[in-house]
Amino acid sequence: MKKQWQDKYVDVEGVKVHYLEAGNGELFFLVHGGGSVSCAEVNYGDVIGPLSKKFHVVAPDNIGFGHTPGRGPQDYTAEAQGNFLIRILETFGEKAHLTGNSHGGWMIQYITHVRPDLVRKLVIINSLNGSPRLLNVPTGVHPYGGPSPRPTLESIKEHFASEVLYHKELLTEERLNTILNVSLRNYEFDNARKAALHEMEQKGYRNLDFQGKHISEYAGQLKVPVLITWGRDDPSPRLEYGLALYSKIPGAEMHIFPDAKHHLMTDQPERWISVVTNFLKAPARD
Repeated sequence: MKKQWQDKYVDVEGVKVHYLEAGNGELFFLVHGGGSVSCAEVNYGDVIGPLSKKFHVVAPDNIGFGHTPGRGPQDYTAEAQGNFLIRILETFGEKAHLTGNSHGGWMIQYITHVRPDLVRKLVIINSLNGSPRLLNVPTGVHPYGGPSPRPTLESIKEHFASEVLYHKELLTEERLNTILNVSLRNYEFDNARKAALHEMEQKGYRNLDFQGKHISEYAGQLKVPVLITWGRDDPSPRLEYGLALYSKIPGAEMHIFPDAKHHLMTDQPERWISVVTNFLKAPARD
């Protein structure tokens, strides 16, 4: 894909954080998902350029993803990753609109609960936030998929074709190689993180919890406007998770996109940008 951004770096807690930046206007902070294939470019590369015509777009690689190196166990949990994102956001010195895809949806809700002073509006994209907490995980069953074999071009293509992208023509050699390189860069960190989280789950830790409950149980306490966007054809998380989350947030809006899977902003970039821009530019309701 043609790059329509600048690659930049900022020091956060001694870590050289990589982020993509483009445009001017209100800050729009784009948070990627939690898999080893996730990073700013893979999740949002198709929409940063068009969004930059209306917003100051910043898409960071969170700690241990993309071109931002992980340090170790202190970076494994969702809470630790959320706190690190807050530190990144603080470097820009202004309130932001936040969007989060997949695990990024958990992250932006966490940021809003912990630091509401940093947040204008939320856009949640195909996120498991509406799911029940992971209870009674049988011994040997890994809630995060378990340690995975080293990725190949073929395994990346199969994964994205089955779960991530509806439009198979998007799976170009260039895109697949970009995803593979990202996945290989983060492979060791991702497997170590999964193993640690699996061990913590077996001891009763729930990575998607916030203050003792699944974070979705606090969704009704969000004090900012919320838009949920969902690809109807996403096999996991399924549409009912999005509808469950929507039902918990008074005043929330939801838009369901046909012919779109987990990365709906890549499957339907023009339509997603239009819906999101209209939402973010609309005056906040009293």
